[in-house]
Amino acid sequence: MANELLENKTFELHYQKKGFGKFYNFEINQIHFNHVDGFDVKEFGFKEGTDTLLLKIGGVNIDATLEGKASALWLIAGHFESFTITNLTMRLEVSIDAAKDQVKYKVVEDTDFHIQDFNIKMKESIWNMMLIKSHDYLLTTINLVLNRFVPNRIQRKVVAYNNKIAHGGPMTFVNYAIGHMVHMGNNLPLNLTMTKAPEFRSSDQMIELHMDGRFINPTTN
Repeated sequence: MANELLENKTFELHYQKKGFGKFYNFEINQIHFNHVDGFDVKEFGFKEGTDTLLLKIGGVNIDATLEGKASALWLIAGHFESFTITNLTMRLEVSIDAAKDQVKYKVVEDTDFHIQDFNIKMKESIWNMMLIKSHDYLLTTINLVLNRFVPNRIQRKVVAYNNKIAHGGPMTFVNYAIGHMVHMGNNLPLNLTMTKAPEFRSSDQMIELHMDGRFINPTTN
């Protein structure tokens, strides 16, 4: 799956970060994924003693090239050449907080990421020497950044989803693409709105999703 999503793909980033008083400057314009492998499901089930769903994915290895540069104080600008990531893992915990009516609910999640190792290669030898000397510090920093920013982005998506549930109705989640995929046409959207809160039960290892599940004909709606 990771291969299909990333391998041989190029992404325009145009990301830039500047330190106060030009203490440092960091920019990445483009990233190209040469090779991606792994994406092994290490664990999937319920967290022990709870109804919280646990998913752990690991073994993702990345080989990519970068277009960008970095500078700091008196050092000449360094230009990125390539980087590798070894054994990227992700742990995701999801639970359902249902209201008393068992209809309204919200999704509660907890996520963390970790990489086992990395390597960044620059075009300038002085930068490569600095990267080698500061490898352990940078590895710790990368993992800290991963666990600060990536989970925050996921959390924002979850909050937006929960807001739609809180203020939605029986037609909140209607998908127009599925009807087309099963050759029923875009004029038959599928209602994926939950009629009741999802149920995660560790007692019988069950996940129940109570979707409306009906194709809707707009001409009779």
